[in-house]
Amino acid sequence: MTLINSNNLIEEFISNSEQETERKGSSLAKTLATETTLALHGDFGCGKTVFTRGIARGLGIELPITSPSFTIIQEYEHAHRMLYHLDLYRIDTEENALAFGIDEFINNKNAITVIEWADRIPNLLIGDCITIKFESVSLQQRVIRFYHKSVPSSLKSD
Repeated sequence: MTLINSNNLIEEFISNSEQETERKGSSLAKTLATETTLALHGDFGCGKTVFTRGIARGLGIELPITSPSFTIIQEYEHAHRMLYHLDLYRIDTEENALAFGIDEFINNKNAITVIEWADRIPNLLIGDCITIKFESVSLQQRVIRFYHKSVPSSLKSD
């Protein structure tokens, strides 16, 4: 499995507000192809859901975007493609993630998938994905680092 390290760093972004975090998500969304998985990492309150709301806005989805902590997944459709928003905080093992069918959402050919608490399923993130790490610097300021992770096809399961 390819590890995320400084060699995979695509960009580092400093956000000084929720609005900046949301705008960054929106601008990223406009560049994403369907079948993209975004693996979000960070503590509580560091901007993962705000960023995901920005992704939704960038895709033209105007519905309220909230963390699916209790439902695990929220599904949004727009322009014949899906946005899957998963929150794995309550999922404690990769086996439990597979039991609810996470493999149907990761690298789905008709969707963009955003996974909060993706560190819970490192071995299931097979294929290309963008890992985004959120770090709180102060009450408002966040450092958001974007990494590209590509797993060689020899390691992909059939």
